[in-house]
Amino acid sequence: MALASAGVVCTVAAAAFAELHLGLSLGEGVSFMGGPLRSHMASTNPDAVTGASIDAITTASRVAHGGGVHVHLQRPDTGALVLGLEYIHYRFDLDYELGRASMDVAGLRVIVLARLTLLRVRGAPLVTFGFGGYLELTFYDAATLSGSWIDISIEPASFGIAVDLGVTPYRFRLSGGRGTLTPGIFARAYRGLLPQLRDEVGSEAPLSSIAVGLDLRYDFPE
Repeated sequence: MALASAGVVCTVAAAAFAELHLGLSLGEGVSFMGGPLRSHMASTNPDAVTGASIDAITTASRVAHGGGVHVHLQRPDTGALVLGLEYIHYRFDLDYELGRASMDVAGLRVIVLARLTLLRVRGAPLVTFGFGGYLELTFYDAATLSGSWIDISIEPASFGIAVDLGVTPYRFRLSGGRGTLTPGIFARAYRGLLPQLRDEVGSEAPLSSIAVGLDLRYDFPE
C-alpha cells in the first residue's frame, strides 16, 4: 500500500512538473528613488532631518537604473513563479539642518515573485500582476557630504516586499519550433521592511524604489 501511494504521489508530481514551461528574461529600466521612508526619528531632535521622511513611492528625488535576469516557471492556465537576480543602484539626497548628504548605493537583489494573469488575449497573457519578496545585498555605498559632518551607514543586507505589473502585447514564435520571444513592459515597486539607512541623529529608514522598464522573455519549446 505504501509503495502504491508513493507511486501515485510521484506520478502526480511528474504530471504537475510536466505542465510547467520554462522561460528566461532580461530586463532593464529606470529606478525612481526618493528619500528613505522615516520609521523612527530621535525624539530629542525631531527637526534635525528635513528630507529623510520623503516617501520614495510617491516623491522621487533622483533617477537611477536597474535590471536583471529572471527565470520563469510557468503554468499556462494560472501564472508563473519568477526567480530573479537583479542589480540595484540607488541615488538620493538627504537634507539636514546642518548639511546635506548625496547617497550613492549599489548592490544585488534576489527576488521571488508569484505572477498571476489578469487578462488573456487569444489564449496568451496580456496583463499580469506579481507579488513576492526580495533579499537585498549592498556591496557599495558612498555619501557626498556638504556642511557639518553627519555619520551615515547602510546595512549590508535587508529584505522587503515587491509587487509588479507587466504588459506583454506581442509574442513572436521562432521558426522551426525554437520557442517564443515575448517583449514586455514592467513596473515594479520595492519596499524595505527593515531599517537599512542609519545616521547619527537617530533616523532609521528602510529603502524603497519603483522601477519602470522593458524586458524580453524567451520561452523554451514545449
